[in-house]
Amino acid sequence: MSGEEEKEIKVKEKTPPPEGMDGFDSQEAVLELIGDCWDEVSKKGFQEKKEDGQEDDYNNAAMAKKEAEAKKEAAARKSGSWFSFGKSKSTGYHAAGDKGAEESDNGKPKTNASGEKQFDIPQTFTEMVRLNAAMTSANIQYINIMLDEFGSLVRDTVRLGELQEQTDILAMRIAKDVKGVIKTSEFKVCMLASMRSLIPKRWDLKHEKAWCWLWESIETQLKLALPLPVKYEVPVARWVNDENDSKSLGDIGLKVWFRMFEKEPAVENVFKQSNERLKWIAVQAMIYSAAIYADPTRMNDEMQKLGLKHIMFRVNPRYFALFVSCIDDEIRSMGVDDNICNGMNWSLTVIACILARSVEAGSTPLLMAALSNNVKALKAELAGTARGKRGMSMLSATTG
Repeated sequence: MSGEEEKEIKVKEKTPPPEGMDGFDSQEAVLELIGDCWDEVSKKGFQEKKEDGQEDDYNNAAMAKKEAEAKKEAAARKSGSWFSFGKSKSTGYHAAGDKGAEESDNGKPKTNASGEKQFDIPQTFTEMVRLNAAMTSANIQYINIMLDEFGSLVRDTVRLGELQEQTDILAMRIAKDVKGVIKTSEFKVCMLASMRSLIPKRWDLKHEKAWCWLWESIETQLKLALPLPVKYEVPVARWVNDENDSKSLGDIGLKVWFRMFEKEPAVENVFKQSNERLKWIAVQAMIYSAAIYADPTRMNDEMQKLGLKHIMFRVNPRYFALFVSCIDDEIRSMGVDDNICNGMNWSLTVIACILARSVEAGSTPLLMAALSNNVKALKAELAGTARGKRGMSMLSATTG
């Protein structure tokens, strides 16, 4: 291949910038800027841990500081009568007559002895967003749920150029756990204000445009997904829990596996369990399809743990999507109502994505070398780890 042909291929690989993104020559440039920003913001508040070998010192110092503060707090509460209440500069509590920390009756910020206002300035993105949420009276339940998944949303968008299942699991959690009116734009306000505060030196119009575009992409997907939990939860739960018993679900499950083996014969070499075990796996999957609507936060955590177990079984992540497709084909062939089929397919797709993500994230080179009993690769991976930390690295790899 000539140099001109290679150059032409590289040009074709670039995606035009999103509409209205002046100043960027491609979408990749937008994603690169967002990724750089997020890397910098993610490090805020953890500067003390930068130097190698200082993590333990940092953790020990932090623990000692917490213990000292707890002792001071206990002493402050114990000493003095019922007049000893409020907050102090060092412990968070101050006596009524403390000159070093005073607060006015009208609730204004505290001042020190020199009359200067005292604020605990947040050092991390999460803390800063919560501060901005409090200042703007945003729905804190919604904000906290968004914070749980926002880092993954950013990393996935930067890595893949598209959003995956996080907006769906977010929609499930928001629909179930958030009370009151939900305004998705509240997080945008808090997010942008936090980014400006954390990286003020580099923030400019290009950064503003890039992060607004990212949020609009997330918000569009989120708004599409938000009505679905309410639409699907009841019919899916009724079909799985009430209209079918374990035997009928098991019979359906076995047919699902036969479909899967027919579509992908190699799968049969991986899943060599008995028919009863295969039935149980399929039944659990269908039960999960209803359970994730009822308690998405708990199920999200459980599916991540289940995904890590699949690493040990050496299951290819693409089999999860194939399994979901076969379940969908089977229940549709039975003439089940479309609303139920769509609801099960949606929730099972979310579960499959969580499992696949966990397998991908947990399949570190160190762990894969250990599982494959590849001594040479294992030594190569451990060579870059300090001797004193190799044991912990192996333990972390094998325990997930």
